[in-house]
This record gives sequence, structure tokens and C-alpha cells, in this order.
Amino acid sequence: MRISPLFLLFSFFAFAQNTLPTFDGVVNSKEWSSAEKHTIEYEISPGNNTPSPVATEAYITYGVSDLYVGFIAYADMSTLRSSIRNRDEGYQDDFVMIGIDTYGDGRYMVSLGANAEGNQLDLKFLPSGNDDTSYNVSYESKASKHPDAYHVELKIPFSVLQFKNKPTVKWNILLYRSTYTTDSRSQNINFPIDLNNPCLACQTPVSITLNNIKAKNRVEFLPYVYGGLSGERINSSLKFGKFNKTAGLSGLVDLNNVTSLEYAINPDFSQVEADASRIVANNTFAIAFPERRAYFNEGNDIISSNLRTVYTRSIN
Repeated sequence: MRISPLFLLFSFFAFAQNTLPTFDGVVNSKEWSSAEKHTIEYEISPGNNTPSPVATEAYITYGVSDLYVGFIAYADMSTLRSSIRNRDEGYQDDFVMIGIDTYGDGRYMVSLGANAEGNQLDLKFLPSGNDDTSYNVSYESKASKHPDAYHVELKIPFSVLQFKNKPTVKWNILLYRSTYTTDSRSQNINFPIDLNNPCLACQTPVSITLNNIKAKNRVEFLPYVYGGLSGERINSSLKFGKFNKTAGLSGLVDLNNVTSLEYAINPDFSQVEADASRIVANNTFAIAFPERRAYFNEGNDIISSNLRTVYTRSIN
């Protein structure tokens, strides 16, 4: 059997194009050699588009169902701010992040990142300049520390993003790093901005092009069942009241990769997730817990207001 040299050449390039980096938290230059390389060179606070005080390299590549992002954040490791924290609590650490605007119109930018321990941070950049830190996305992150830098790798499923169903898509991106070179926080991104314009997503000139990507449709069912019985001591006996019981359901169904149905049927606002920890004593105000249910996460624009009239996770 004779194999055409042209076929071998095509097979080699197809294999090279589909080779993805090992997702282990170490950004190896050989593994990421075929990825797009970017640098974070501009300090936007406290500087005004001045050169960044530290160097940061970012690499972006993708497979059929996931986006891969790698960061090499150079730092004085003896003074690095980094702690193992709960989700969305690493903003006081040194951390890196990618912002993705899949529609390129600045309506919002989904931003995902991690600190040097791999603890995740995610939020939505809104055109108003306000950040929705309650927004949560399911993705993977790993990190590692080295003598002169820390590395962060992100694996982001396309299923957690909404985008147009086309053979080729173009997404605007923003690359961000927060660091502490002195006692003050330094914020850095990969392009100069107009500080008088609060919409970061509207200003990015950087984009990535992806071909033939696919998103798996999500189906989430989150039922709950609750039962409770209370009693009071009357004289020397304990008298119980009526047994209270309730049930409900919330979840999400992707109709396609641009439209999803989020629902909540008889939601119980007293139930919180097992991963939410709070240590309090003698509180005179409600304790706020992070929200995980799809309807109150992806669909929170429906219930948001300046007065915050809906408290889905505040418990007295």
C-alpha cells in the first residue's frame, strides 16, 4: 500500500493543530508553542497606561469543546501575596484573569481567572463599569509556583459561554493582572484604555478567532425537599406543632448555544450550598451567601435593581 506524501503532510499539520497543552498548571513553552501569545504591558491603576511594573505572558489555544488559557506571571516570589481561599475571595491576592466578549458588542464580558494557588475568581464586566462578582461559571483552573513566577492554566468549556453558531467566530478578549509591587495594588491589562470610559469591554482592540468549535448543551435539575417540626414546652410537657414540608425545583436547560431556559419553581431561600462557609458571632445583620442556582445566576439581570429588593441568599 502506497501512502501519498501529501497525505502525510496534511496528517502532520492536522495532528499538530489539534495538539493541546497538558493541563497541569505548568505553562511549558513547548506545549504552548502553537498557541497565540499575548503580553500584559499597561498599568491602568495607579498608573495611567504606563508600563507595567511586572511582566506577564499569556497564551491562548483551543480544542473542539474547550478554550485553554495559560499565564506566566513574573514576580518577586518572596513578597508574593497568595493564600488558599474560597471562590471569589482571592481579589486581595496577586491574580490573573481573561475577559471574553463572545458577541463583540460590549454588552458584557465574562471574566475568569485564578490566583497563584489556583483558587478561582469569576465575574461579569458590565458596560456601566460595575462588576457582577456574584456571577459564577464552571471551569477548571490549576497553578504552580516557580523561582521567578507563578503559572496559571484555565480550561474553559465552550458550553458555559453563549455565542453565535457559526463555523468561524471572533471573540474580543481582555487580559488582566492584579499585583502588589509595593503596599498598593497595581492593575494591569494588555492594551491602553480611556480611563474616562467605564466600559472596558467596549474598548478592547484584541480578538481571537476560533474555527469549528462546539458547545455541549447543559441540562441542570436542582430539586430540594425540606421538612421541619418545632415544639414548645408547656408546663412539664413538650407540645409539637404541625409538621411543615415543602419541595421545589430550579435548573437550566440549553435550547441551543445562544438561548437557555432558566427556571425556579417554589424556590426555598433558606437552603444554602454545602461549599458556603461563614464564621460569625453576634451579627446584627443578615449573612450573605453566594448564589449557585442557575435562575439567580445567569438570569440575575431579571431580578436586579438599585435597591436590591430580592435577597436570594441572605439569612437572618
